[in-house]
Amino acid sequence: MIARIYISGPIGFPPDDYSEEMGTTLADVRRQFNSFDDVTEVTAYINSPGGDVREGFAIHDFLNTLSVPVTTVAEGRAWSIASVIFLAGSKRMIAPNATVMIHNPLTGMFGNAEELREAADYLDGIGTTLAEFYAQKTGQEIGLLSDMMNAETELNAADSVSLGFATEVMKAQVALAWINHNNTDMEKKESVLDRLKKFLVAEGAAVETPAPTEPEVAETPAPVEDENKELEEAAAKIAELEAKLKASEDASTKQAELLEAVAQKLEEIEKQPLVTKRTPVPNAGNQASEKTLIAKGKLTPKFEEYLSKLETIKNQK
Repeated sequence: MIARIYISGPIGFPPDDYSEEMGTTLADVRRQFNSFDDVTEVTAYINSPGGDVREGFAIHDFLNTLSVPVTTVAEGRAWSIASVIFLAGSKRMIAPNATVMIHNPLTGMFGNAEELREAADYLDGIGTTLAEFYAQKTGQEIGLLSDMMNAETELNAADSVSLGFATEVMKAQVALAWINHNNTDMEKKESVLDRLKKFLVAEGAAVETPAPTEPEVAETPAPVEDENKELEEAAAKIAELEAKLKASEDASTKQAELLEAVAQKLEEIEKQPLVTKRTPVPNAGNQASEKTLIAKGKLTPKFEEYLSKLETIKNQK
């Protein structure tokens, strides 16, 4: 089992004393490690600005003396004494945007001149220890490392690898499709869903299998000949309807003209004066007598013809 340990925040300081960040101590690292059973390797993830020198070396030594392989990963920053913890891994990976920073040790204190001189000597001793440690881990010369510490040097991922602080830069994982070109019957890999179904079946859970769906059958388009025949029949029907409509319009026009003619004739008759017509009527004395017929009561034959036509038109309508 891989024991994953997280080292973040200030090293060896409670958050209230040094920073608002939650710090990490040797006790924290031990507690994390001991929470795993049957550990075969350790991966320590580091994102820290540094902290107490002695606490940092203690964490380094704990990781460095484990009987299993240790990989350290610099995420974000491995600064100051956190760079020492980072060097505990036999395999040291750094994120592409992470940095490693080394500098001379520093402190804050108050006291008399003698006490301040003793503190300065103490800091010089720690600086020498750090430079020798870095030289042993990276293979660089102590003089170069001392100059870098004096300048407080921050190394990017590429420089960390080139100077030996890191062994490699972490690479982004890319999904790849594998094809076996040497095997025509390619090996089929079970999908996650298939494995989950098998697990559920083994546990006695019911797994619903979707019913197979009938394939959709595309409609066969009608032959072109049938379509042309239907178009011809439709065209013929339209032509027939147009002919009937035209004939009906012509008949209506003729009827309208005839009605107008009859109306005009009636107006002419209305304007004519009354006339009488004497018709001989036989009587007992075989003498002719006359009966007066009023034109409006007995119309002339021509006028009767107009009335007959008008009646015919009305009946047609």
